[in-house]
Amino acid sequence: MTRNFSILQDKIQETGEHQQKAASNLTEGDRSCHEILASNKRPRSEVPITRASRILVRSHSNDKSLIVKDGYQWRKYGQKVTKDNPSPRAYFRCSMAPNCPVKKKVQRCAEDDSVLVASYDGDHNHEPNGSHALQIARLLQKAPFLFMAPFFPSKLLLLSHP
Repeated sequence: MTRNFSILQDKIQETGEHQQKAASNLTEGDRSCHEILASNKRPRSEVPITRASRILVRSHSNDKSLIVKDGYQWRKYGQKVTKDNPSPRAYFRCSMAPNCPVKKKVQRCAEDDSVLVASYDGDHNHEPNGSHALQIARLLQKAPFLFMAPFFPSKLLLLSHP
């Protein structure tokens, strides 16, 4: 057993020495290129932080669609059933601008089937369509949670901060 261990230890040491030799044999140009590549890496602390917000929308009890009319155009890219809720969750991407990073998740509330919960991740890099959408966007910047009644779109009630 100790013989196998010493053989393995020798192999590891040889591999380390071989890697050191290979690194020392690099030309000056190769080293600077390697250093440039290493310096271009972004530290984890510089990763952009995306903003999350949530809207609650009351819908008709007989309406089973997961569409929230918020003034933006969305493309659905998925749907799945979650453990904590019998209603499926739909996933959308903003399709108003080619490079808009915003994603939206829509699901019915587990406690009240007539309420849709729309969660937004990210910030739009373009303006919304219409004054109603602009009003929602401005309110979402101030408060991350909103309650919206679909029959009176001009009346938005702030719920609470997380």
